[in-house]
Amino acid sequence: MSRMSLKRIGAWSVFKFSAVLYLIFFLIFFILFLVVYLIAMGSGAISSQGKETADILKVLGLSGGVTLVVFFFVGLFSSIVHATISAIGALIYNIIAWMTGGIEVKLEEKKEE
Repeated sequence: MSRMSLKRIGAWSVFKFSAVLYLIFFLIFFILFLVVYLIAMGSGAISSQGKETADILKVLGLSGGVTLVVFFFVGLFSSIVHATISAIGALIYNIIAWMTGGIEVKLEEKKEE
């Protein structure tokens, strides 16, 4: 069994990993939202002239296509913000690890069967 200590996490690598992870999550949710929206439109559950939807969109000055574009760019921006927050978390960990010595990790070799 070997003992190791996690003393530093690369903030740039955390940012890159988080950015890709959050972008993948966003794209999955965006595609799911789009599919559900198209199914609802096709089945007639949501009509393009629905009362509540039309009223909300008129107040905001948006149409259905513009709403999807806005949702897309808000999601992209949100992904970058969350990746930045993750990188800041890595920097905070580095400061705390510098003060306390890091996290001790015990590794054990796996026995082959």
